[in-house]
Amino acid sequence: MKITEHVWKTVDGRLVPHGHPDAAFLEFPAGTEMGDDRARELGLLVDDAPKSRRPAANKQAAKSEDK
Repeated sequence: MKITEHVWKTVDGRLVPHGHPDAAFLEFPAGTEMGDDRARELGLLVDDAPKSRRPAANKQAAKSEDK
C-alpha cells in the first residue's frame, strides 16, 4: 500500500495523522510504500468488514432455479 498523507509519531509512541496536535516526529512521509500486513500491524490499514461478514472466497451465492 502507499501512504497517502504524512503519518506522525507522538512523544509517547502513538501514530497520528497529519495535523494532529500531538504529532512530534514524521514517521512515514506521504508516498511511502509498505506491505499491507505491516500497515495492518501499525493500524494504518483497516479492513472494511469484519471477517465474519465477508463472503468466503470459495463459496458462491446459490442460484435460484427459474420456474
